[in-house]
Amino acid sequence: MKQSFEDLRNGVVLAELGGYGNGDFCARYGKGAVIVIMGTYIVDSAENIYYPPEFIFKPGKKNYQAYLNEHIEKAKQSGAKVAVSVIGSEIRSVADFLAAAEEAGADFVSLCVHSAMEFFTKQSLGYKLCMPENRDNLKKWVSEILSATTKPLILKPGSVWHDYIIESVQIAAQLGVPIIHANLGLAFEPQGLETVRKLSQIFDFVIAGGGITGLDGAKEVLAAGAGAVSVAKAAIQDQGFIKRLAGELKE
Repeated sequence: MKQSFEDLRNGVVLAELGGYGNGDFCARYGKGAVIVIMGTYIVDSAENIYYPPEFIFKPGKKNYQAYLNEHIEKAKQSGAKVAVSVIGSEIRSVADFLAAAEEAGADFVSLCVHSAMEFFTKQSLGYKLCMPENRDNLKKWVSEILSATTKPLILKPGSVWHDYIIESVQIAAQLGVPIIHANLGLAFEPQGLETVRKLSQIFDFVIAGGGITGLDGAKEVLAAGAGAVSVAKAAIQDQGFIKRLAGELKE
């Protein structure tokens, strides 16, 4: 059954930023957003992962449940719904983390298959999970998470403007993933807008971003079929940006 997510439509999303996107960050910069996305977090047993330490957790609920409880509560102070984004090497560890996020009060869970970190790509994970040769594995990841959680799952893939990536993520939609979060470089350029149009025919709801710094670009992306636009760097540079853009879009 198609989900409408009308309460999110024509809104602004504070995108996840590893090294920044904790609860405090979401509360500070996410005012006016419809969703703030915490993360992206890494859940992995490996040592010496080159990533901000606060955003890395060992598998096991005892290692992250208290953190999620605290930071999701802080993120909700933005007034927005809260999503939690994660990546890892093991399906079960990632699914358990997202189940813990749901328990802590997250409104959405998000699987990051966007990363270009060599640690993940050499395992055919990160953005490579959406390559044609890895579609069966993508099915496994999506199916495991959908079984572990009841909150809507957001999929954030890598270079989604390629047709073969769009074909791969279509599999996720068929399995029941309702929302895709597409980082399109410059979302309001012709290639980005065409990609938004294609994705809007596949997923119930499209969050699209990349280079959006004002009203005109946001309106073009929404007109192409996105349900909401995402921003990150613009929000860091101007703490009131999201609230102002959200107000302009409502007008």
